Amino acid sequence: MEERVLARNTIARNGLSDYQRNKRPLFGSVSEWKNRIGAYQMDATQADLYLVSRLDRKAVIGKLNIYLAVDTVVVKRFCNTCS
Repeated sequence: MEERVLARNTIARNGLSDYQRNKRPLFGSVSEWKNRIGAYQMDATQADLYLVSRLDRKAVIGKLNIYLAVDTVVVKRFCNTCS
């Protein structure tokens, strides 16, 4: 119950967006899924580049999205010369 009051106070003070990004409790662990085949992390962001029409350069069609996918399967590498 005390955690809920703390969360409400944090949200009231800093806003819901800040709470969800920085303060919310996290459940689970990376070690539970990082070695599963097909596991990946993905991120997307909207770039500050505008798509314009070929016919009219002043007509903005949209903005670009950049996507990044990272394979999270860890492969152990062994090195003979490493100490």
